[in-house]
Amino acid sequence: MMIFVMIKHILLIDVYIMLSNIKIDAKKFVLIQMVLLLIGYIVTLSFFNYIYAKSFLMGAVTMFIANFVFFGRLFINKQFSPGVEIVIFYLSELLKLSIVAVITIMLAIYVKPKLFSYISGLVLLQLVVCFVPILFKKTR
Repeated sequence: MMIFVMIKHILLIDVYIMLSNIKIDAKKFVLIQMVLLLIGYIVTLSFFNYIYAKSFLMGAVTMFIANFVFFGRLFINKQFSPGVEIVIFYLSELLKLSIVAVITIMLAIYVKPKLFSYISGLVLLQLVVCFVPILFKKTR
């Protein structure tokens, strides 16, 4: 049990050091999302029609908003304790998923987008999360 507590403490310290020493490059973050959104929209528009492209755009914009909420903690200069950083991480992920779920339900009820295109927009903008380590800048 003691080893588990020590490992947990070491991991929390590593996460705290990692999160307190980085800041995200906001311009590149927005640029990558916009480029992926534009490329996906053009590809969808060229292979399908405007209705599918509009559905793709709705999914991409939904994830664009959710990504800003999730990565908002990286735009903040304030440092917290390791435990609080972990809680903020999980709460922001929960908020991101909630935003996507609520917007998806609202769009499904009122707008009825094409499902495949909508999910493609969500997934493509979710890929930005894979590129986030490229966008980190050291602050110290």
